[in-house]
Amino acid sequence: MTDAISIKNLNKYFGEIQALKNINLTIKEGSLTALCGENGAGKSTLLSVIAGLQSASSGTLSVFDETVRNGRSPNGLGMVHQHFSLVPLLTVSENILLGDEPARYGFFSRHRAREIVYQLCQTAGTTIDPDAYIENLSLGEQQRVELLKALHRGKKILLLDEPTAVLAPHEIDRFLTLLATLKTRGFTLVLVSHKLKEIVSVCDRAVVLRDGEIVADLTPSSETIQMLATAMIGDHHLSSFTFQKDSPAASETLLEVRQLSVAPNVFSRCGLNNVSFEIKSGQILGIAGVDGNGQQDLFFTLTGAQPSSQGRVVFCQQEVTHASSEKRRKIGMRMIPADRQREALLNHFNLYENLYLGNEHLFSIKTEHRSQFASDMIKQWNIHPRDANFVVNAMSGGNQQKLLFARELHQNQKFFIVHDPTRGIDFATRQRLWQALSQLVSTGAAILLISSDLEELFALCTHLAVLYRGRLSPVFPINQINETTLGRLISGIGTEA
Repeated sequence: MTDAISIKNLNKYFGEIQALKNINLTIKEGSLTALCGENGAGKSTLLSVIAGLQSASSGTLSVFDETVRNGRSPNGLGMVHQHFSLVPLLTVSENILLGDEPARYGFFSRHRAREIVYQLCQTAGTTIDPDAYIENLSLGEQQRVELLKALHRGKKILLLDEPTAVLAPHEIDRFLTLLATLKTRGFTLVLVSHKLKEIVSVCDRAVVLRDGEIVADLTPSSETIQMLATAMIGDHHLSSFTFQKDSPAASETLLEVRQLSVAPNVFSRCGLNNVSFEIKSGQILGIAGVDGNGQQDLFFTLTGAQPSSQGRVVFCQQEVTHASSEKRRKIGMRMIPADRQREALLNHFNLYENLYLGNEHLFSIKTEHRSQFASDMIKQWNIHPRDANFVVNAMSGGNQQKLLFARELHQNQKFFIVHDPTRGIDFATRQRLWQALSQLVSTGAAILLISSDLEELFALCTHLAVLYRGRLSPVFPINQINETTLGRLISGIGTEA
């Protein structure tokens, strides 16, 4: 088999911090290779260097025997990012062909565009409507558009950075089938993933990075899955997560939502329809459902980022239906959105500056005490790198999320709205964040947890409900609902039409 990618003695530094250490790796054409490891292990940095998005500090990189020079993207290679680069108001075909539009008599040819998309779908063994608008597609469909866009540009090597992190369980299976089909048709795939079951199900090979070094290179199987996990974690020892759901008896109602509705609009494809519930102290109410059924509308409306068309929101006995996000924060509401990069962090600012966003009261303390506070948070949450002046954009996703948790949880407020808090996070960091949420509730706080991860919902929640097409199911105590019932509600069986 031909070498698709060849890496020799590659190193990458960010200032004095060495992110990649003497990487030697060869990937064969037509293979599906997984890069795995904990957050901050160097996976995304390695992928970015291979894609030409970052320059190596030293070493050589070849793609199909052609040496890649620093600052130049390799020919025949495309990268599909966890955060999509699609234009929501354009169609599937317009996004795929952007910059390479077929023309007839000087005008965009929709007929030819459809033909090209259909041909790409045949190549990939998938289907999608070329005339559908991106804003109306599920995340799984958008992921397919990103893949087809790379294929259209003649890419034979695809680098996939946490592609299933944003997908619902049924979409993950379909996407993995798509990857397997592409491999059988001669494409070379490099997949970054934390999910060992996915790696075992589709990958030929698993390369494990830890602290910037390759520490294992295995053929993934049910027999080697424990070896993979051990190689990823190293000397860390994980205790299985347990949340005692016999927290202090719920008494005080912290959030009351009545008949909340949001009309579908350009920013809200689904909307909300007469959503009502309440959360008391000591409770975690989980909201399950496939992405696109109103979860973002619920988060943005409750946090004051978008207005409701009708209904009431009462927080800590105060009417906040029309209150701003700033007002809600001031009276004790904290928010962790699903997209930390777009909705929570300033990516080109440093760790120190991001830690103080929304916490203006910290500026009243002396500068040296502020610096000590930042150092304490970095140590307490095990954030890497330990340099408070490090730019957030260069941090791994897991360390960005720990930074966000450190900022939002440090004051022990009474109420938290959390949306997919562990999406794209390795299992060690995941347990750390779960433990932090459970500790909040044990002190009498309450959490609204919006999540597409069923394991997360059943591990953490005291109560569960399902959003389907903007309508909320009845709220069930966790001991009165199982995965079968939840699955039926998520699919729309048993909910109002």
